Amino acid sequence: MRSKLVILFCFIAIIYPVTLLDPCCKGKLNTNEILHEEPRFINSIRNGKPFVVGQDYEKINIVHVYGGTPYDVGYAFSQLMSEDFKQLLVAKWIAEYGLPGTLDLNYDIARKYTPPWYNEELQDLAADPSCKGKLNTNEILHEQPRFISSLPNGKRFVVGQGYDKINIVHVYGGTPYDVGYAFSQLMSEDLKQLLVAKWIAEYGLPGALDLNYDIARKYTPPWYDEELQGLAAGSGVLYKDSRRLNLLPELINAA
Repeated sequence: MRSKLVILFCFIAIIYPVTLLDPCCKGKLNTNEILHEEPRFINSIRNGKPFVVGQDYEKINIVHVYGGTPYDVGYAFSQLMSEDFKQLLVAKWIAEYGLPGTLDLNYDIARKYTPPWYNEELQDLAADPSCKGKLNTNEILHEQPRFISSLPNGKRFVVGQGYDKINIVHVYGGTPYDVGYAFSQLMSEDLKQLLVAKWIAEYGLPGALDLNYDIARKYTPPWYDEELQGLAAGSGVLYKDSRRLNLLPELINAA
């Protein structure tokens, strides 16, 4: 009986680490050592306390915020993490230059690493052609493409109807600017119908983010907005800029 128990224990010891792996996880396995030290108390306020374990790049903040309104929670968090918050480069940029200035500064920094044709083509191309949607499982259309219009350096064809319509745009020759200009001319009506592109063209990026906020506001719980107000008050970042920054992913997904 004892020998059977030993065999069973060995079997479990071999299989157990394998069962810990999640087949749905696409990230890398964290092989860092577990920190066994006691959390160090930093300071406290009326409704919160921060603790820290580790050092430098291995430092982990443990922030306990409790009680009060969502505004109080956001305000307390920004007060307890004020130094770390101020060191966040993006938050610092937004506080100093606002969201539009931050985006321009990011562009200036990345500009020297960006090939010239990218900027040149963007000068006349208002929409992002990259697709981040789901896999297209629609049937293949076997009909002949229908000619729509042409330019000296481009032609546009269409297959399908309605929601199944597919544009085939062939642009060639000239500079990257010419390519972007030709594409926007051939697809001008479709580009104008893109809601996000239209918002940005009419109101600018800040206005488009504000419009997105106004539309989504009735579907957003009150505590979300209230917590953002507290976060802005405690960090020194303007409330509107903080709100706009949070809405950037929503606007990008809408595009």
